[in-house]
Amino acid sequence: MNLSHRVPLLPKSASVFLAGLLFAAISHATDLPTVNAPEKLGTVRLPISCNDAAQAHFTRAVALLHSFYWPEVKKSLTEAEKADPGCAMVHWAHAMAAMGNPYTWPLTGKALRDGMAAVEKARLLAPKTEREQDYIASVEYFFKDAEKIPGETRQLAYELSMSKLAAKYPDDIEAKIFHALALSANFDPNDKTYRNQLSAAQIFEGILVAKPDHPGVSHYLIHCYDSPPLAQRGLASAYRYRDIAPSAPHALHMPSHIFTRLGMWDDSIAANTAVLNTVRDPSGKLHSWDSLRSQWRYRGRRSRMRSRAPFSPS
Repeated sequence: MNLSHRVPLLPKSASVFLAGLLFAAISHATDLPTVNAPEKLGTVRLPISCNDAAQAHFTRAVALLHSFYWPEVKKSLTEAEKADPGCAMVHWAHAMAAMGNPYTWPLTGKALRDGMAAVEKARLLAPKTEREQDYIASVEYFFKDAEKIPGETRQLAYELSMSKLAAKYPDDIEAKIFHALALSANFDPNDKTYRNQLSAAQIFEGILVAKPDHPGVSHYLIHCYDSPPLAQRGLASAYRYRDIAPSAPHALHMPSHIFTRLGMWDDSIAANTAVLNTVRDPSGKLHSWDSLRSQWRYRGRRSRMRSRAPFSPS
């Protein structure tokens, strides 16, 4: 099929311009981690009643969950299950991974079935502590009777359950984080007071003082502040997150959300270029390619506007 009529060639000047942007972005990103750097995913702590080997793989999986690095989450959970086949919380984590990116809810199709299957497996293995039972019961609200109960209703039930779990175990930082994540994800896009986002951000900001190296806290703060009126509040988290978890593609990409909101085009392009330079897994690159195309276009538009603007000595 001839697609030439659908994909017009760029003028030579535009091609040169885009090539220059890409070169500048790559140059600007050279101080970021390379593919061969030691793995760095941030610090999380969620003790479970499984053996030490399973705990180590599980902890890595939870850190990866907080950076939406789904392929590596599954690899770590597979290793955890091998290390301790009776570990119920491994399957809680599989259910959490099936949720995907909460900011794209509602969830549909196979992911809902996979999540419920993971919940059922976790229950079958009989979690050994009350806290583990509560974690599994909470995530079940999200998946149970998905064919009958609307997604928004199940999402809110999960959020409420996690709120109760966090209150029941006040020393459990992960419970607070997962509750605040659900709260921020259940926002109303028409609410310009940003009630949910700001309420969740208050929780995350409180945790940040004690856990500055937690990947989820900085990641989710960026999402909470991902709107023009709030973006300036997210700038510190944008810089911090990429340093906390540079081994996760999403941690390199996410700062571009804030940079773009603030018109920081060079920084935004560099953030997404860093993903392309350092990540082997193609699935981790797709979103960055999409972002780069938009950023090149907007930066080019702004450059053309500046070139037409009258000279002002101020």
